[in-house]
Amino acid sequence: MSDNQSLLESLPNEILMETFEYLDARDLFRGFYNLNSRFNELLQSLNEICLILSIRDRDEVIDNGIFLPYIRTLIVKYKTDVILNHFTTIRRLILICLPYTRPYQLETAILPHLEYLSIILKCSFSVFLINRLHEPIFSNSFPCLKFCSLPQTSTIQKTERWTKLLSLRTLKVGHIGLFTYIGILSTCPNLNFFYFLEEKVLQTLTVLPQYVNHENLKRLVIKDKYIGPISHVGILNEYLLCVPNLEYLSIHVTTYHMRNLQYLFEFDWLSSIISIHLPLLCQFNFYLPIFRTKRINKFFDENTFNKLQQRFKIMHKKQYQSQLIINRKNFQYSQCYESTDSSDSSDDQLSCLVED
Repeated sequence: MSDNQSLLESLPNEILMETFEYLDARDLFRGFYNLNSRFNELLQSLNEICLILSIRDRDEVIDNGIFLPYIRTLIVKYKTDVILNHFTTIRRLILICLPYTRPYQLETAILPHLEYLSIILKCSFSVFLINRLHEPIFSNSFPCLKFCSLPQTSTIQKTERWTKLLSLRTLKVGHIGLFTYIGILSTCPNLNFFYFLEEKVLQTLTVLPQYVNHENLKRLVIKDKYIGPISHVGILNEYLLCVPNLEYLSIHVTTYHMRNLQYLFEFDWLSSIISIHLPLLCQFNFYLPIFRTKRINKFFDENTFNKLQQRFKIMHKKQYQSQLIINRKNFQYSQCYESTDSSDSSDDQLSCLVED
């Protein structure tokens, strides 16, 4: 045993610190804390100590753990009961499968250093519980938050409690409407990347909202976008009106509302809206899912896809890098088309990805 201890202590600090980052925080401190001053200093200088809690840790008492002040990443899985205020030094928090009745009381958590928050749900939640998750975020309870990913199954609505959230740079949320979209842009003036799902109810503007001019948003991803006949592109015009400096736009549409697919051959593939609102756009991706049904099969064959390819190229005229990615649901393969002729582009591989 003494030989092993001598061999371990002979290693340089750099190797020891890299090794420690692969160990569980509890085992790390139980094995090395208070052995000597050198190990104490090494443990206290670690910047990436991670603690993972799951159901098997439910009965373990960690309230007074000596390692708690040094935890930087906390991952909580599968409805494990935990008091977040015991981890006030964490910078990254990942919550997977929250408990139904008490989602970690996020609204009362004091996490002044939190920079990264990801919440993953495997089931549907009530609107009340979802509100308890997003209210503390948009009311600036976490002043250092830079990255936030909320459940895609959720629906968010702006409330009067929302205040400025200056630190946020990346935001992924579930279904939102136009008023909430504008509310988020107003609340997060430094947002750089925004990913959301369009509210499933077809939106019509009965009362014009007060639009914002968000100068810092560069990347926008819209999923579940409704694209109907040529005269109905939803409220995409209003979305883009708020983000004049956008450089990357990705639209993921759904075919669930498509009753006559012939309009795709008359569709301008959003080129007119883009030319009006996005003078700085560098890349545009359009994801189109095609489902195999008897009705669809009457319209779509290889010749049909070739025609859509030509239409897409003509509409965007190589003004920016643009890609039409067709996902053939239940077909044997997926095919994609580009509006540029650069076959050696590093983004070509991306254009062949299948996005559900």
